[in-house]
Amino acid sequence: MRKFVEVLFTIVLVATLGLTSGCRSDDPDNPEGGEKPRHYNETDSLSMCEVLKNVDGGYWGKETEEMLKHPADWKNVIWRWMEDEQQYRIVEVLLGAESTTSKSYVHPAIGDLTHLEGLWVNGPGFWGALPSTVCNLENLIALRIESTNMSVIPDEIFSERMVYVLIEMNPLLREVPSSVKNLKTRNYTWKDCELFSFYNNGFQGRCPVVKNANVNFRSNEFSAIDWESAGGECHSVTKGVSGPEDRTLSFFNYNPFEKCEIPEDVMTKLCSDTISLLLLYDQVVGFHLDDVPYTNMPDSDEIIRLKSEWYGNHPECRADYVEETEVSRALKQTLPAYTFSVME
Repeated sequence: MRKFVEVLFTIVLVATLGLTSGCRSDDPDNPEGGEKPRHYNETDSLSMCEVLKNVDGGYWGKETEEMLKHPADWKNVIWRWMEDEQQYRIVEVLLGAESTTSKSYVHPAIGDLTHLEGLWVNGPGFWGALPSTVCNLENLIALRIESTNMSVIPDEIFSERMVYVLIEMNPLLREVPSSVKNLKTRNYTWKDCELFSFYNNGFQGRCPVVKNANVNFRSNEFSAIDWESAGGECHSVTKGVSGPEDRTLSFFNYNPFEKCEIPEDVMTKLCSDTISLLLLYDQVVGFHLDDVPYTNMPDSDEIIRLKSEWYGNHPECRADYVEETEVSRALKQTLPAYTFSVME
C-alpha cells in the first residue's frame, strides 16, 4: 500500500510540476518584453544565491552576479508574483543533494525568504543542522526533510499553522523537536494522519506527547511511550459516544520499546474506557500481535473480544473504524493537503 501511494504521490507531483514549472504562467504583462531581474525581489534573490551555492546541485563555483542574471531559471525554486509588491517572491524551494563525496548544508540565509511556504530538503549529501533561521519563516506551512544525513532540527521549528510535515529516513536525527506538540490536525479524521509523519529516523528516548494531531512515529529508536499519550486524546463526541473518530492519536509501531508494566493509574484509566485500551494496542502493537511490550496488557484474544463487544454495543461506529481495524487508517499514506510543485 505504501509503495502504491508513493507512486501515486509522484504522479501527482509530476502533473503539478508540468502545470507550475517556473513562474512564467503567472507573469504579468511586460511591455518591454522578456523577464527582467528587477522584477524579482532583491533580498530573496541574494539570499537564494547563498543557499544554492552551499548545495552540490550545479551552482557551486558560480558568482552571485552571474546567478542573478536569470533567477527565473533557478532549478526547483518557485517564484510567485505579488500584486501588492509588484515583484516576484520565492514561495517554494526544493534543495537536493545526492552526492556523498561532498557535503551540502542548508545556509542560514534560507530564513530571509519571508514568503516561503514550502521547504523540501532531500538527499544524503546534506549534513549538519537545519538552521534556526527557518523558525523565523512565518509563512512556512510545509516542511519535508527526507533521506538526509542531517543531525539536528531546530527545537522551535513546528507551529500550529503547518499542514504538512514529513521527516523521514534521516538516520542521524536523534531528538524530536519539542515544538512537535504544536502540530494540529484540523479535521479529526484518521485519514489525515499522514500529514504529519516522522517515519524511520533515528529518534531515541521517550516518544513525545502530541495531543492535537495524528502523527506517525513508526520505525524509530524510541524506547518508551509517554503515558500521557496512551489511548489518544478525545476532542469531541459524535453519534452519542466518544469513538475513534473523535480522537487524535500518535502511532509508535516498530519501535524497540523496553518490556515493562503499564502504570497502575494508567491501566485503571484504560480499563474504564475500552476505546482508549484498544487504541493503545493499535498505537504500539499494530501488526505485531505477539510482540506486546507491556507485561500487563491484555493478550490479542482479549483485545479481539473487547473490540467485538464494544462495537456490538455501538453499531453506529462500525463503519468508521472496524472495517479497517487490522490496517488502521492512521497507518495509510494519503495524499497530503500540501502538494509540492517542485521535484528533483
